[in-house]
Amino acid sequence: MSLALRLSMAMVCLTAATTLTAGVIVYRQSTAAALPLALDALRSHTALLADDLLGYVDVAREDLLVMAQSPAVREYADEAEKASPVQGWHGAPRQRARAARLLVALVTIKLRYDQLRIIGRHENGREVVRVDRQGPGGAARSVASAALKARAGSPYFEPAFARRGDDVYVSTIAYHREEGGGERPAIPTMRLGKPVLFDGRDPQFILMADVDMRPIFARLSSALPPTSTMYLVDEAGHYLIDGKHRDEVTGNETGPVGRIQDELGGIAPLLASTKPAVLALQDADGRPMAAASWPVLLVGAQRVTILELAPIAELMAPTNASIARAILAVGSVAGVLAALVAVTVSYRVSHPLRSIADALVDVTRGRPVSLPVRATGEIGALARGVAQYLERESLLGALVSSSIDAVLTKTLDGTITSWNPAAAALYGYSADEAIGANIKMLTPVDRRAELEEIMQGLARGDSLHAYQTVGIDKSGKRLDVSLTISPIRSPAGVVVGGSTIARDITRTLADARQLRKLQAETAHAARVDTAGQMAATLAHELNQPLTAMINYVRSVQRTLEDRGRPEDDKVISYAQKAMEQSRRAADIVRKVSTFIGNKQSNVCHQMINPVVEQGLELALLGAGKQSVIVTRDYAEGLPSVSIDEVQIGQVVANLARNALEAMASVSDARLTIRTAASDGTVVVTISDTGTGFDASIRDHLFEPFITNKPGGMGFGLNICRSLIEAHGGTLMAEESVEGTIFRFTLPAAQG
Repeated sequence: MSLALRLSMAMVCLTAATTLTAGVIVYRQSTAAALPLALDALRSHTALLADDLLGYVDVAREDLLVMAQSPAVREYADEAEKASPVQGWHGAPRQRARAARLLVALVTIKLRYDQLRIIGRHENGREVVRVDRQGPGGAARSVASAALKARAGSPYFEPAFARRGDDVYVSTIAYHREEGGGERPAIPTMRLGKPVLFDGRDPQFILMADVDMRPIFARLSSALPPTSTMYLVDEAGHYLIDGKHRDEVTGNETGPVGRIQDELGGIAPLLASTKPAVLALQDADGRPMAAASWPVLLVGAQRVTILELAPIAELMAPTNASIARAILAVGSVAGVLAALVAVTVSYRVSHPLRSIADALVDVTRGRPVSLPVRATGEIGALARGVAQYLERESLLGALVSSSIDAVLTKTLDGTITSWNPAAAALYGYSADEAIGANIKMLTPVDRRAELEEIMQGLARGDSLHAYQTVGIDKSGKRLDVSLTISPIRSPAGVVVGGSTIARDITRTLADARQLRKLQAETAHAARVDTAGQMAATLAHELNQPLTAMINYVRSVQRTLEDRGRPEDDKVISYAQKAMEQSRRAADIVRKVSTFIGNKQSNVCHQMINPVVEQGLELALLGAGKQSVIVTRDYAEGLPSVSIDEVQIGQVVANLARNALEAMASVSDARLTIRTAASDGTVVVTISDTGTGFDASIRDHLFEPFITNKPGGMGFGLNICRSLIEAHGGTLMAEESVEGTIFRFTLPAAQG
């Protein structure tokens, strides 16, 4: 037996019995009893309107909480904070575009939003993303960066940043004409704000949602019976909806205008009450009126009141008419009337309920869903609640399906309950293979004890963030993964499972190890090259004094031989041996110079910008935690140069290291690297804001053994100049107002 038939039979029997026994006394008591009943019915209808309004705004709050936790928004906020202040709050452009696409999708799907924004704390509260409905034909669009505004002076800016946990900033309902104003009418708007929170860090971004109240205002007005007039007022009694002028927007740029208590003096007790109430009063023309009020605390912060007014005569007219018809028709038509009423009512109740049940089945099978959201009363409220729930589930499902990270859920015993496409790509198992299997299949045997500890912590409600471990795919290949694990709680707050976000970091860790290896090899090569240059310099400097020694000894030998004294023969023999040893030393120096000389065996045509960048990175490796602002100004379209890229890279590294050491005690440390073309040469300039060099060594700066560093040997600049001159270029140094400038030139390659 169907629900409609059961309801019909029950209502027919109940109506018939009631009519037969109560027909005689109904009319006598109608005047006294009908008015309280009518007032209560009016109050109940007002409660339904209040529930509809409350649900409309609560959905916006839930959406805001979901967006603040979405991977797209959190990844952008995290990356943008890391980029500041060198790149500004518009760093991480790829993540910013992804977050903007999420907001555009949400505005496209949900008509309740006029604007969604992400606002940063810095740059005077500048917007980094704003999505509105100013696209062609009212479509959602992401506003260009040039049109984004600074919002630090807005009243919602600091209060929104101050929220923590699930607390949301809520504004009053006001009428706004935002960007793209012109002829655009003022829109009744409620603003909600939520910071993007990371553990242990002050929030640097907030999400702001401008909720367009026009759809719910129109829905509330359309749900009224013809005999009723509805008003929506704020705490001060200002009109938000004026039931006498339904087609007009009440309010201006700053807020609503006009107060209901100025027109209906007896309404003040209802406005002052924080609880639902109903009373009888007189309107401005002296007609008896029934008034019901229902205060609504929107998002737990802003109170508004729904007022529904109806003339008592019109309110009572249907009741009195029904009583009269019931008394006249008692007996002969009671059964027929009861049957018709029963069938109608049961159909109106059961049909929407059946539609809701069918919709829930269709969702699980991936079919389109149709819900009776326009129905009035409790059924309509239930349908709208189900629709809102399905919208949220659809949004979350889209976020998980489009995630580039593997996302899965599991029970406390490790049984996998959901599996997104990225998880299938990472681990090699399809959703059919993974769902229902145990999470242990993704864990190597030697890591099972670690998995047990994680599952025990999950049962206690513990979370893990960016936890690095090892997984295993379907083929048995071991994977380096970063896991974020969070507990899933039931509506009662009990942990029933967990969600896992897995990111493959195998390539990242391998690249990091390779980079460290290359850095060590480069640093070793640099040390060997420097030692060779020092040896070459020593060989060059020792060659001249050795030559002079040989000449002096030869002169002494000839002088003694010319005197011809026998007693000088022994001295002449010693002089001969000294000259032979000096020649031997000079020969050794020449061989060393030849072996380690500047041969430029690896000379080839190169573009200067990559070589300069490689040398700069080598210098920055040793900078440690020194806070230095590095500016790269590399010219485009430079001619190639014929160089040994290792030697020129070492020159850049040596000059950059000197600049970093000179700025070690400077608070405003800035290093600038520029490349340019000039008269057939390529010019590289390295400038700093350091302490400069002493005036006493200005004219001997490039000579060996000249230095102003404690413990320095004075070979660095001498070697740099030798390498540049060996390539046909020049190296110069000059003092500036802020520090030191080194500039070297290299001839452009021919052919």
